[in-house]
Amino acid sequence: MKKSKLLFIIFIFTGYFTAKAQDTTTYTNKKFHFYISLPSNWTENKADEKGNKSFVGVSPAESSDDSFFENVIVSTTPNIDQNLKSYFKDRVNRIKFSVKEFHHEGEGDEEINLLKAKFVIYTFDYNGVTMEMIAYIFVKNKTAFVITGSALQSTFDSYKDKFQDIARSFKVEDIKH
Repeated sequence: MKKSKLLFIIFIFTGYFTAKAQDTTTYTNKKFHFYISLPSNWTENKADEKGNKSFVGVSPAESSDDSFFENVIVSTTPNIDQNLKSYFKDRVNRIKFSVKEFHHEGEGDEEINLLKAKFVIYTFDYNGVTMEMIAYIFVKNKTAFVITGSALQSTFDSYKDKFQDIARSFKVEDIKH
């Protein structure tokens, strides 16, 4: 009897994690050799190839009067001569000086798919609306990758886990010269 209960529990958990993994769509960027997965109900918007935005993923509307679509943007900056720590510090300073009412909410270190990352959570004012963001920063192959999850401060907590799951799906290929 104990063996059948254990098998049932294993089956339930295996099914849960398989279903969770299948609820995503993976995007591939051949130019910068990265992969990232979005929830399957999110859409990919065309990124600005002239700028440094390599990918934009947008959440579905929560209701007919939803005025802001939470999103994830992957920005890339090639040919940098900085390590992760110095690029992170510079990037956070640039954010501070480019937005109104910047408030640092927290930061940390994480390893994602064998790649060291740093993240920062912050709020700022955008035309009278308080936004909250989480930005994960990676450096690999002399390229900086910044994955930013954006939401209204009032909805950020309900999207934070999604933003983290998306960032944690990020992978960069090794480039062979």
